Amino acid sequence: MTEQLIERYVRVWNLPSDDERRAEVERIWAPGAVQYTPENRHDDLYRRVTDAYRELVADGKYRFVPTGTAHAHHDSVLFTVDMLATDTGESTWRGEIFLLLDADGRVRLDYQYNLT
Repeated sequence: MTEQLIERYVRVWNLPSDDERRAEVERIWAPGAVQYTPENRHDDLYRRVTDAYRELVADGKYRFVPTGTAHAHHDSVLFTVDMLATDTGESTWRGEIFLLLDADGRVRLDYQYNLT
């Protein structure tokens, strides 16, 4: 389940379809989930993911990928994400993501730490 959640979490930031992106936000994050940025409702999370897609991914310049080893313990998941430049494959941003999940395996708390 952890690997699938990580794949879906990272995939949503790369999705070109607005409809798919909105549906994935609702599947990944629980109602009332908090991402430790000012956004915390599904609509806010959808806008944050969509803005990141449009600014960073839509033109084909970057893509997000999970990297390294993921760790899961009870209702928590810790993993690393890189934003790669598509022309060079170099990481231009790295973040560590720490998620706390609800009983259904949906994200209830989402902490993103910039490592670069």
